[in-house]
Amino acid sequence: MKSTKIEKLKNLIGKLALPLFFVILVMLDLAFRYFYQTAESLEMNGTAPLLFTLGWAALLTGIACALPVKARKIYMPVVVIFNVLICLTHGVMHHLFGNFFAISDLYYAGDGAKFFSITYLVIRKGLLAACAAAVIGIILISAWHHNPEGKKWSAKQLGIGLLAMAVGLGGITIQHRGYMSEVKDTMSWTVNGSVSDADVYQDMSDVNRSLHLCGIYQYLWRSFSVTTGLGDSLQNAENYKELDEYMASSPKANHEVNEMSGALEGENCIFVLLESIDTWMLTEEYMPNLYALQQKSVDFTDHYSTLYISAATFNTEFIANTGQIPPSAGLDTKSYQNSDFSTSLAKLFSAKGYKAKSFHSADPSIYNRGKIHLNLGYESYNYWPNIGMDDYELDSQLTRGFAKMTEGDPFFTFILTYSGHGPYTEELAGISDRHIDAARDAAAKIAPAEALQDSEYTLAIAHAMETDEFVGNLVAELEASGLDKNTALVFFTDHYGKYMTDTNLVMKLKGAENMDLICRTPFFIYSPKLEAQKISRVTSTADIAPTMANLFGLDVNYAWYPGCDAFAPYDSFGGTTGVAVFRSGAYYNGTYSDTPSAESIRWLDIAWKLMKCNYFAHLEKE
Repeated sequence: MKSTKIEKLKNLIGKLALPLFFVILVMLDLAFRYFYQTAESLEMNGTAPLLFTLGWAALLTGIACALPVKARKIYMPVVVIFNVLICLTHGVMHHLFGNFFAISDLYYAGDGAKFFSITYLVIRKGLLAACAAAVIGIILISAWHHNPEGKKWSAKQLGIGLLAMAVGLGGITIQHRGYMSEVKDTMSWTVNGSVSDADVYQDMSDVNRSLHLCGIYQYLWRSFSVTTGLGDSLQNAENYKELDEYMASSPKANHEVNEMSGALEGENCIFVLLESIDTWMLTEEYMPNLYALQQKSVDFTDHYSTLYISAATFNTEFIANTGQIPPSAGLDTKSYQNSDFSTSLAKLFSAKGYKAKSFHSADPSIYNRGKIHLNLGYESYNYWPNIGMDDYELDSQLTRGFAKMTEGDPFFTFILTYSGHGPYTEELAGISDRHIDAARDAAAKIAPAEALQDSEYTLAIAHAMETDEFVGNLVAELEASGLDKNTALVFFTDHYGKYMTDTNLVMKLKGAENMDLICRTPFFIYSPKLEAQKISRVTSTADIAPTMANLFGLDVNYAWYPGCDAFAPYDSFGGTTGVAVFRSGAYYNGTYSDTPSAESIRWLDIAWKLMKCNYFAHLEKE
């Protein structure tokens, strides 16, 4: 009797395979958006994502219906498992970066995978359960599936399948055209005080809101079409005209001399990107060498490493060097190595007679740095073999290349450190073992109890100590060579301590309220010619290049920078407090606003158009 009931159940499920496949697709989307709605303060209501999802479920089910049974039994699990993997990827990306996965992230996936650690795989338990149920369900459905008529394939199936595909595709298209038909007002993209759904959908600038607006299936397709250019073709002639008018009307076009203008003109400069050195690490106990310099520097105390793409180090490295903002929707790496970047610091310093070189221990193939740095104006990219390092993970060995770093009179040298990188596990014991005892002793004195209970915390400090050893070595070499008297040191960080898997702990350590404000990081400039001071004006990575141009008297049109000289009497919003704009359009100018404003969306729109249409190459041709 029991066996008969099981057989009847199998038979019923087998007959209902296609409807059940449809239901699994719909439920997977609803489950994902349900478990992540509170993370983004977004709600499940609204018909748009449901209509998109029903359309995609109908389309995918129609394809299944049109296939022969054997092909269908393979197709259905493949579709569900693929989308389950996408959902899990969204979960991991959200935990690490605060943003869901976008197709543009694939441009950097190969390089990012080289730093992968199993500790980064943190996903909400509810989502894991829903994904597991979807996979198990579709495997059972496919295994028991058969045609009620007993036929392998029929013209009737094809007809029903084509009808379902037409209905699904039609529903998706109608919803899509409804959003695309709304014209953006680039001067004020707001409706009732907030950015409209149509604006978010068209640009995909706010990936988190976009996913909740589209559902997981339409979001993936929309991300693909925007990133690859299959969606909206760029009207470059119109973009050039708009950008020309914007530049001409910008107050930055007539950059006024201020008290810091030319303060470091003619000085050598060592420009240092600190990998993963967060504010809570930069203490006298943990990093005494870097801390000592910070206390004697022009220190920007409210600085933010704003992240627009998932390759966080490359994001900040590129912005700091060029002052330009990489589009969140994506730009292939060839654009970075071929486009014109007239605002690049290396080019501006070189035009003043400086010898410009870059140094990083990692292989030049990582993020195409070997080619991109040359395009930015550096005459060479130097990595661990030609620096003279034995171990590329150890920052303390970077100064073996000191002679090369200080060639030229004057010189501009860009250095990217490495040792602060995660994961903070035994995987990188070669870094942490050198300092682990000192890290434990120091942490025991000043770390909060909650941090001491987290093994990653002490390992992160040990990594930071290796970077601090490099700083001490660099200062010693400068003093021994006499270059300390006419060399400025600029330090900034690529991103907050995102390799700590307990993001809540990092927020508590920093006193941050959300995934935007957690991006507050160190940025300071040391020179014997500058009086030490704390500057509370809000700055972001976008402000570094124009601030450097002002200090060193570099010849550039400041209107070309989305950011602002931090010593100018105005900021990018026309105020005086300074402003940091995040990828969603949220911004901070002393007060945080999670709702984008007309100014913040306009700022992002202009910044991304500069990159997308290769604006500076257009200027060269005029």
